[in-house]
This record gives sequence, structure tokens and C-alpha cells, in this order.
Amino acid sequence: MNHINMIIGYLNSCNNKWLEMESARDRVQDLAEVEDPRVDVCLFCVPPHRLRPIDIRYMYELGKAVPIIPVITKADTMTIREAQNYKQEVFSRLQNPNVHGVRGKINTFNFDKETLERAGMGDTAGTNTPPFLVIASNDINEKMNQLDVPVFWPERLYPWGTAQAFNPDHSDLLHLRALLLKEALEDICKDKRSRYETWRRQQLTKPRFGQRLIRFAAGTLLPVAAAVYVAQRGVDLKWVANSLGSVRSRLSGSRMDKQPAAGTAVAAPAVPAVPAEPLPEPEPVQAPVQAPTQAPAAAPAKKGWW
Repeated sequence: MNHINMIIGYLNSCNNKWLEMESARDRVQDLAEVEDPRVDVCLFCVPPHRLRPIDIRYMYELGKAVPIIPVITKADTMTIREAQNYKQEVFSRLQNPNVHGVRGKINTFNFDKETLERAGMGDTAGTNTPPFLVIASNDINEKMNQLDVPVFWPERLYPWGTAQAFNPDHSDLLHLRALLLKEALEDICKDKRSRYETWRRQQLTKPRFGQRLIRFAAGTLLPVAAAVYVAQRGVDLKWVANSLGSVRSRLSGSRMDKQPAAGTAVAAPAVPAVPAEPLPEPEPVQAPVQAPTQAPAAAPAKKGWW
């Protein structure tokens, strides 16, 4: 099933490319003028004579991402009666696969009854896509090509007859071309836009849910788990302090290493060394000399009655 995953990955890459073009801020050109990379439908080529279980499984898995239009190739290897019987068999197997691992009918593109009638398929018009019988050839009818108005008429020549690619009794190639390029083109584009909108909503809601889950885990689950771990085994506070110190030193060291790189380093000019002159010796400071104080004179003796 690796091949199916590769095809589904390619379909998602086409949708992602269109989503990037839609959300581009510097977009100048209108998206209506840009080639659309998204896939409209899948033309699944069914081998003639026998429908294999692996073909049903492939159509079932691919139908989850894009509608299937089954095409029976090499229809000229069967007679007209064998081709019609095989066409009915493929149609019934698409509705009831009856294969291991396949549940439900295969997602085929549903053409409207009026659309099938406009394309010339009035006899096989129904609600589901009938498988198309296709004959392809590089050989053309030379007589019709040499007419006054040349007609391109591919055919295959066999000893027992001629298989004509544009003959409605032999091949559904003209009907298929009319449906894909004219009658059902609008319906196909509408279905493509609807599928893309569904895919786009799913893609845009995924990151938001992831962010909410991360925030819930970081804000609720991690603290609870840390508390349970601490309660069961305990924590060495000294070891925690040493770890925090080492982390802090590393961060400070990295900042110091990155700081010179922030600006342009300019080398300062070298200054020649000048010998220092000897400082003058300090002069001795003389303390002020105070004049000697004279003793006060003795008072004269008083004369009196004693």
C-alpha cells in the first residue's frame, strides 16, 4: 500500500500548495489567473476481461481523497457483447466490492442523469458513474483524412475486423471527452472546491488543538507529575542549588562570549609607557610654638583694721 500513500501524499501536497498561495501576504496576482494545482478527479484504468481485488482495493483507498472515474482500457480485445457484459460486471462490483478490507461502495464521481444524456449516454444514464470502455489508437483512417474536409478518425485494423475509437458501439471515448471537457466540467470543479474546503478546515483546526493540548500539559500535567515525583523520591536541595548555579554561570558565560560580537571590535592604539617621575618629598610641617605665659603678679597687701 506504499503506492497509495505516495499518491495521497501527492494530493495533499497539491492542496498545501494552493493553501500557501491563498494565505501568502505578498500575493499580487489574482488566484483566478493562476493555474490550479489541485486534482479534480482520478481516471482509474481497469484492465480488460478481469477485475482484480487489488484494483478494487486501490480504487477504494484513493476514493477517500478524490472521486474515481473507472475506465476500461483495451476494449478492442473484447467483442461488443463481451465488453457490455464486462461493463455491467465492473459496475456491480463498484457498488458491492465484496473484497477483504473494503467496507462500503467505492467513491465514484456521480454524474447527473441530464449531464449523461447531454453527453450522448442516454441508454446508460443513471445516478452513478458507469465504467467507460475506451479504445485508443495512433492509426487513423486515411480515406477520411484525405477528404475535402479532413476527419480525424482513429481506428485499429485486425484480420477479423476494425475497431473504431470514435464509434459509440465500440468505445465511449467521445462520451468521456464530452463529459470531462464540456458537459460535467462545472460539476467537477464544484466538487473539487467542496472537497478542498473540507480538507482546509481539517488542516487549520489541527495546530490549534495541538497548541491547546501543549498548554494544558505544560500548565497542569507537568506540575502534578513534578509534585508526585518530589513526594515519592524527594529532592536534594543542595544538588538543586548547585545545578542552578552551574546553569546560571553557563548562561552568564555565554552572554559574555556573545557580547563582543554584538558590535564591531575596534583595536585601541597602543600608548607608550612613560616612566613615572619621583614624587617630591613632603616638607616637614612645624607645629606652631606658643609663647610662654607669664604668671600673674601678686596682689598688694591690703591695709586695714585687722
